[in-house]
Amino acid sequence: MPGSLAHAIAGLRRRGLSAEAALALVHGVRIELVLTAHPTESRRATVRQHLAELSRVIRGAGADAAAGRSRSERLEAILTALVVTDEVRRVAPTVVQERDNALSYLTTGIQEAMPLLHRDVADAFRAHYGTEVWPHALVRYRSWVGGDGDGNPNVTAAITRDTLAAHRRHGLALLAEDLRRLRSLLSVSFRNRAPDPELERSIAEDCAALGLPAARPSHERLRVKLELMEQKLRQPGVRDADLLADLQVI
Repeated sequence: MPGSLAHAIAGLRRRGLSAEAALALVHGVRIELVLTAHPTESRRATVRQHLAELSRVIRGAGADAAAGRSRSERLEAILTALVVTDEVRRVAPTVVQERDNALSYLTTGIQEAMPLLHRDVADAFRAHYGTEVWPHALVRYRSWVGGDGDGNPNVTAAITRDTLAAHRRHGLALLAEDLRRLRSLLSVSFRNRAPDPELERSIAEDCAALGLPAARPSHERLRVKLELMEQKLRQPGVRDADLLADLQVI
């Protein structure tokens, strides 16, 4: 489809670019979107949460009568909450409320959309180059909410420090939740297969870095590795490059 990512990658292939050159070109593009305290999407985070829950209940509809009754009760509760909730704030929000509203976008729709963008790029390379690629950081987000001290007298140095800490907390929480989900899926047992030397070396390095004598005994070595990754997230100075390297081992 013209204008799609697949169409763009196909165009690079037609121009004779190799997969390596095309991926370097993709990674050379800098797309930076900035969150402001006055978004065009003016609905409150509370309203968006109700709407998201409404969508989940509708999509997860069960077929049996008991599920139908439970679903009807849940739909009624959500719709009632929407009716009695102000769609927009009637009182000017504080800086902290503005910041939390901006963060709500990063931790919901944006966080869910970015992997889909990376998947589409990877699918396009697979279709037109026949190769696997791992695109990363195609879109970066910035925010001046909680940091615009020149334009808002209520933004103090303390507010800005707390905002930076809040961004870090939210980012680490999202990563931790993703690792927990991945750990629940990767239940591969190595009981009847040879150990993976690279994986075992990585586990040993993690234990040394965390001051652990050894990893817990388990045949589910991928889960052991992911547990150690979760512990490393809680350490100061954790780097995204280290997390990416760990994921490539897995």
